[in-house]
Amino acid sequence: MLSKRKIKGQTLNTSLGKGFWIPPIGNLIGKTLPDTRRFFFSIEAISFTVGWRIATLRENFWNRQEFTILVTIRWKLKPMSDLNKIVYPNLDLFLYDLREGLGQDPEIIDHNRERFWQRIYGHPEGDESDLILEPTLLAKLKQAERSESRLVELLGADVVKNFERPLEGYYYPIQIGNTYALQVNCSGVYADGIRQSNHSPQPITNIKNIQREILAHINHQPGAIGQTWILWGQLCDRDQDPTQIALECYKQLVSQPDWSRDFQAQGKVLGGTLFEFWRPPANWSEPEAIKHNHHLLIWLFPKKPSLDSIIDTITGIYIDLIYLLYYRNKILWAYGEINTPLAELKADLV
Repeated sequence: MLSKRKIKGQTLNTSLGKGFWIPPIGNLIGKTLPDTRRFFFSIEAISFTVGWRIATLRENFWNRQEFTILVTIRWKLKPMSDLNKIVYPNLDLFLYDLREGLGQDPEIIDHNRERFWQRIYGHPEGDESDLILEPTLLAKLKQAERSESRLVELLGADVVKNFERPLEGYYYPIQIGNTYALQVNCSGVYADGIRQSNHSPQPITNIKNIQREILAHINHQPGAIGQTWILWGQLCDRDQDPTQIALECYKQLVSQPDWSRDFQAQGKVLGGTLFEFWRPPANWSEPEAIKHNHHLLIWLFPKKPSLDSIIDTITGIYIDLIYLLYYRNKILWAYGEINTPLAELKADLV
């Protein structure tokens, strides 16, 4: 049997019969697209229709059976560039500073406070590393603290401090007991430059620019106790492989990427696929080893449900994430603090 298929105005002949044969996919696509390397081929559905015909010849001396198979294939052709995009990528940095250590002098406590707020209000004067805060501002910020409180939103009624337009981002500083916590969020540039979020698919390479903006907005000062990055967003096509997209995002966010070294685990959380990466310090006994502790989570959601529901899900658990990562980072910081004197003690005993 000879089956005819019409693709974009061209008729293609496909012979079907015993061990039916279909021309290679690349040949089919090549008839309409000169360079198929730029496109992704996606089979949408395959259906089979089988018909039988039985013929009796010469008084049942022998029978002949024939069958025909009609194969219907639906497919899509998508530019490969569309598969290297993500919808509304949001990057969050959760960092932590010690507000008041056991037995610390008031001068050190004041220094801890100034160091924390330099990320939000500091501005370089002269030397770029010289960040100056007005004494009156520091005094006002100090009044917001509550020594015995479990959680204090340090900006009061304002809650957050937004980035300057056209950037969509904000700072959210809080006090958790004797610790300062700061969430810094950025999703890039507003679509209209003012207030409309950009929900269009964006190249994964944009994530690197978002990270640069966050680092610039905290004056490149890491958390003294530790920090964690979380990237979340929505896949823009059901054909995207979450693992492959996570790999491309990971490459944008870490220096000297090595998936086999840093990858820890993945799993399903609240409808999305969560990937964890961790690169601990090479030597926990070194002073300030926590600065070499790198922790990253990448959280990718499928094309469905809606983006609005994904945003509601994530924003609804932000405070839980702040607490969860607070405990994780503080435990590791304490582990490093214990290892430093132990290493010194061992060295003295040798």
